[in-house]
Amino acid sequence: MKRIVLFFAVIAALSSSLAMAEEKPLIVSTIRPIQAIVVAITGDNVETKQLIPDFASPHQYSLKPSEIRLLNKADLVIRIDDHLETFLEKSMRSLDLEKLVTLSTVKGLTLLSANHDHNDHEEAEHDEDAHEKESSHEDEHHHDEDHEQLKAEDTDYHLWLSPSNAVLIAANIRDRIIAIDPSNKESYESNTQQLIDSISETDKAIIETLAPIKEMPFLVMHDAWQYFTNHYGLNQLDSITLQERLKPSAKALSKARQTITDSNVRCIVTELGFKLKTLRVLTEDIDVNTTEIDPMGRQIKLSKQAYPALLDYTAKQLVECLTHTTTKK
Repeated sequence: MKRIVLFFAVIAALSSSLAMAEEKPLIVSTIRPIQAIVVAITGDNVETKQLIPDFASPHQYSLKPSEIRLLNKADLVIRIDDHLETFLEKSMRSLDLEKLVTLSTVKGLTLLSANHDHNDHEEAEHDEDAHEKESSHEDEHHHDEDHEQLKAEDTDYHLWLSPSNAVLIAANIRDRIIAIDPSNKESYESNTQQLIDSISETDKAIIETLAPIKEMPFLVMHDAWQYFTNHYGLNQLDSITLQERLKPSAKALSKARQTITDSNVRCIVTELGFKLKTLRVLTEDIDVNTTEIDPMGRQIKLSKQAYPALLDYTAKQLVECLTHTTTKK
């Protein structure tokens, strides 16, 4: 009899544990930078999923049926903006808007205008061979009316690359998570403060790291870095394409080569999967360094420090590229 009672007690305990596990809120982040912030805030209190696989483009991605089910099951779905994760527009029509978090609407964010003044804007073609895979800090705090002044289609949505934006985003995500899981409020608040403190410490260290190279000119292949470069007051002259996986036109490459020679550009920041052949054409017979930096930080292991690590990694890659002695191509 005691064995039977013990058996049912064990079953009851296991069932209770499983029930508790199933009761964990499910939070779905569209891209890795959001996922990094969510993981830092939530710890083990929630189940987190990243919707877009690493090395897939947030601009062009077809959801699988299992991913659509995941969206419908989620307690929160966190995205940057429908103009970034454009593939979600159709799927979002059936989604409960109460559980949709759009980070571009967070109050106080710095929103920058996308640079549409590129020679290759209409000429560029999608590169199907691409891998699947200081302004002062005070200037970064704009009023809400600044959001309204920027038309949605004219906004640069790589907004997570500003540490100041990331702090506001983290606080907003914290509040939305607490609203669905108030029982773990203290944990979320503590984790968020730790993340914000880490971002602040990393930010101060990066300012010192970048000080010697602030005036050195560089180009970026993909128009993704102005939040970072504006925040730290770096001398980014231009970008060669507006969007990842776009193949620069001959006209754009010619203009970039002229800029490199005329402005003594020391570094070109390329994107993941950029074709080496195109890069050779761009840099042929020109004394310039190149470095590959991923604005998504997809090679950084997810942890509580993943977002600060993205900032630190970006700064160090730029310093190495701008200070390394160039070699004749």
